[in-house]
Amino acid sequence: MLDTDHYVLLPKSGFIEKTDDNAGGSMHDFPHQELESGHHEMHIEIEGNRHLIKVIDSVCEGGPKLIEMEKILGDKYAASEMTSDFRLVKAGRYRTCGVGASNMQPKQALSDTLSESVDSDFIKLSITVTDATTGEGIPDASVIAYFDFANKKGSTGTTDSQGGATLTWSKKLPKIPQLLVIPSSDLPIYWGVNELNVATQAQMNITMDAVNTDYCDSVRTLYPDPSFDTSLGIVVGIVDTGVSQHEGLNLIGGENLVKGESPGDYGSNGDPHGTHVAGITGAYGKIDGIAPGVALRSYRVFGKGSSDAAGFDIAKAVSVGVSDQCDVLNLSLGVSDNDMLLEEAIEHARNSGTLVIAAGNNNYGGEVGYPAAFPNTVAISAMGRVGTVPTGSQPEVDLSSDEGSDANNRLATFTSVGKQVDYIGPGVGVISTIPDNLYGQLSGTSMACPVVSGCMASILAGDAAVNKAERNRQRSDTMATLLQESSDSLGFSVIEQGDGLPKST
Repeated sequence: MLDTDHYVLLPKSGFIEKTDDNAGGSMHDFPHQELESGHHEMHIEIEGNRHLIKVIDSVCEGGPKLIEMEKILGDKYAASEMTSDFRLVKAGRYRTCGVGASNMQPKQALSDTLSESVDSDFIKLSITVTDATTGEGIPDASVIAYFDFANKKGSTGTTDSQGGATLTWSKKLPKIPQLLVIPSSDLPIYWGVNELNVATQAQMNITMDAVNTDYCDSVRTLYPDPSFDTSLGIVVGIVDTGVSQHEGLNLIGGENLVKGESPGDYGSNGDPHGTHVAGITGAYGKIDGIAPGVALRSYRVFGKGSSDAAGFDIAKAVSVGVSDQCDVLNLSLGVSDNDMLLEEAIEHARNSGTLVIAAGNNNYGGEVGYPAAFPNTVAISAMGRVGTVPTGSQPEVDLSSDEGSDANNRLATFTSVGKQVDYIGPGVGVISTIPDNLYGQLSGTSMACPVVSGCMASILAGDAAVNKAERNRQRSDTMATLLQESSDSLGFSVIEQGDGLPKST
């Protein structure tokens, strides 16, 4: 049996081929609508050779196609400059840009750190994590006892259904220098714990406070009185893990772009990330987003239970968002590698009057990832603010010592930085909507990004001429200019904040 893999066929130039672009093979010769029920086998000519391929999916008529072909040939063509009527590329896979327990796991176990120790030098700590109000055990929380936080050395465990976890610790260390408890990202309704110099006991109990919507987080502190005219028809598309129906969201529709799943199932894939992102932009009621009540469309690109998304599905979501006349598309996702397919999808959006705003990624001071680093994307870094997360809560560790002109404003420890950064937004311990009409807190450039998307929606609402302008490059470029003109420096460096923090009016 041949070893095959998936590739993407792009037009010879551009994202969508015009009908008169190609005298030879045409992207319009490939099937589009009929692929909804399966795949299509056909032969194509590449570099003078005929090859059998399976066409699996299509972005749009005349646009990119997801194909399956023999791997040895696909890898060869994808790595070369082709002279054929098509381009063949590999599409990337993307993850959300929230931070959680996976970012904080020890890189070196305590037993490996203390290499001269023997088994008798270690003890087992039984730690129970409970709700501070109800006393009930909290399952699926990550408990991390650091011997050396800066170098991520320590011991870790995950709580069971009763809230219990067992950690290995050294008898030589009567205190845990730093103890973190990170609630499950699947249900982030707690603030987590950050405690220093915790005395060890055989049986230990740690309590976590639940998130309260009355708490004034960084978004509500920096944008205290948001308002938005919902009658103007402005739409923000959320390309993410799906957005669930929620009492505090004006979700008007969407589409699931994951092949093999129902297109109408655009709610959460099991990860609350997309619903949380949506609320930061447009929640109303118990808490307000930046543009309260703005019309939202959900474009789910993460499969059920999946932690990553196909670049092809994201490109398709961008294309559908353009067709649905979204004014702004929010992409709180990223990867480190360039992806020609998604770059051209975003350029297509920009040329069609839609502004794409993307999270800069969480590379802890490293380079801005993609799609944020593409030239037609608005890239967002993250900051936080002292006093907007509870004392002793887990998000405290996401506040760096890098101060802005206001000493309470701090660069987020996790944010990527670089010349591609356009703006900065609050992204530490942000409270927002999650499925089942609940509210929770998350951190990441994922959270900073929809702040700027909400600002763009609000700014657009205040400019009738641009809002009603023909949907073309001039419109989206003017939107980008308005966003820039609204922004103020927070006193961070240019590679950290770009043009600064946008206003919402």
